[in-house]
Amino acid sequence: MKQFSFCVDGEHTLQSCMEQFRTSCPEEYSAILIFVFTSRRKASEIWEMTETLQKAFPKAVIAGSTTSGEILNGELQLHSTILDFLVFERTKVMLQSYDFTKLHADEAGSVLLGRCQRMRGLKAVGLLGTMKVCNVKPFLAMLSKLPEDVEVFGGGSDTYDDEELGCVFTTATILKKGMLAICFTGDLHVKLAAHSGWKTLGLPMEITGMYGDNVVTELDHQPALAAYEKYLDISRNEEFVHDTIEFPMMLERNGHMLARSPGACTPDGALIFSADLQVGERVWLGYGDPNEIERQSAESQRQIAAFAPEAIAFFCCISRRIFLQNEVQPDLSFYHHAGIPNAGFYTYGEVMRTKQQVELMNITMLAVGFREGEPKENRISLDVQAREHGKKTERSLIQRLAHFVSVTTRELEEANEKLARMAAQDRLTELNNRGEVETLLKSELDSPVSRVRPVSVIMLDLDKFKHINDTYGHGVGDDVLKFTANALRQNIRNGDAAGRWGGEEFLLLLPGTALEQAVGVAERIRQMLESSSVLPDGKSITASFGVAQYQPGEEYGAFYRRLDALLYQAKDGGRNRVEWELE
Repeated sequence: MKQFSFCVDGEHTLQSCMEQFRTSCPEEYSAILIFVFTSRRKASEIWEMTETLQKAFPKAVIAGSTTSGEILNGELQLHSTILDFLVFERTKVMLQSYDFTKLHADEAGSVLLGRCQRMRGLKAVGLLGTMKVCNVKPFLAMLSKLPEDVEVFGGGSDTYDDEELGCVFTTATILKKGMLAICFTGDLHVKLAAHSGWKTLGLPMEITGMYGDNVVTELDHQPALAAYEKYLDISRNEEFVHDTIEFPMMLERNGHMLARSPGACTPDGALIFSADLQVGERVWLGYGDPNEIERQSAESQRQIAAFAPEAIAFFCCISRRIFLQNEVQPDLSFYHHAGIPNAGFYTYGEVMRTKQQVELMNITMLAVGFREGEPKENRISLDVQAREHGKKTERSLIQRLAHFVSVTTRELEEANEKLARMAAQDRLTELNNRGEVETLLKSELDSPVSRVRPVSVIMLDLDKFKHINDTYGHGVGDDVLKFTANALRQNIRNGDAAGRWGGEEFLLLLPGTALEQAVGVAERIRQMLESSSVLPDGKSITASFGVAQYQPGEEYGAFYRRLDALLYQAKDGGRNRVEWELE
């Protein structure tokens, strides 16, 4: 396999680029794929270019997209056209186009899935689509059903003018709303290496209102726009999209952090995103961290170098170019010295397979390595230390500020976690306090699961605790409470809950435990306390226990009264005993 990449600009005409390729192209090949990444938007110019290419190379497959920036051999190009020729020796390439004005996205995805399932030796599917104006989630969901070893990658068309809509094209069609699918079969290996470098900022917010798949109306029951107004001082105005492109919403899905960039804001404060979200998902505001961009970029480049590709294509989010202000060295400088041709473009949405799911990404740099057969000699020399730093330079102001934000955000999260623990915890025993254990109890009893599995509760009260305080002092009384709490912890499982109900009363919640087993737990704890020598004079302590199993449909108040009555029955029966209701 070989790759030949050219830039059509003032110095190099389309004809001269084609002639260069013709003189270099191997005589024997199984397929030629020509990627065309262009800043041109006029249909007439696109038609003329693709027709010229098809006439010159009638057996080639041509797939193109309009762009908001072009990449050639690890260097940023602007307002140009990139011709990327991929010449295969043992791979077949098939192109299909889907017009979403004639066929719904999920129907198109179903058709493509069926065709892919009938292909022998399918290795990868490349996508070029109009993500800016399409909901491609149903289409990608269909491709998620492909075998896990079939890679899926691609990018969305864009333009340099925010007011202009991009397109994707072949020799047969120009799609303003649709998708091109390039299927690769044969002896091909494909490696995806993606990175972001954007990190979460502040505390998470819950999506509490949506319209469709990509319009968020509420975050934490407030207009979605309020998050940008409050934390970033970004309002709904003509600059909204430009101001927010560097601050997407971040979310975790299927073990991956994804970004979603708002593409518009409605008058009532709803945010229209470039990709799907879901009610109930937690999202954070995100920001680009130059240090993290460099670190993740280095890791992606290690992966590509280890793969030993024969060709490389890029699909890189326009947000990255805007954030880095054309200083894109962290993403691209390595590929400038890689020793093999490479090409790509700046996109509006990137597509890649993450485990089983095919996801639409934002703010991602996706490098796709291609290789036929097993690795040959490693053609990429990767001196990470030299490439990353060369010589140590001072960090910029923005890097220092990004580090400050990262550390303070982490400290804020840790502080909030500590406050949440303190609010739910009894300070002396470090068990759940009454408010927390009561919340857990009510939640468990209200859960539909409690109707199909048993739930038992133990309530215990230390015997003659006032006498212990009066005789030995409150310090010893505190030690007794802590000893009891430790005994409870030793006798519960993961998923059970123990709490201090108040004073010398405690409660154990045992989901999935029937009455007989719960009585056994109570008896073990009773014996542990009775055999203890926790008091200064070597005497032990005792407790009285009430045990009850929740009856499906029983009201919380009725269940609690039944449990409390059993406890006092144990007290009245002589203390140091376990009482339960016989069925």
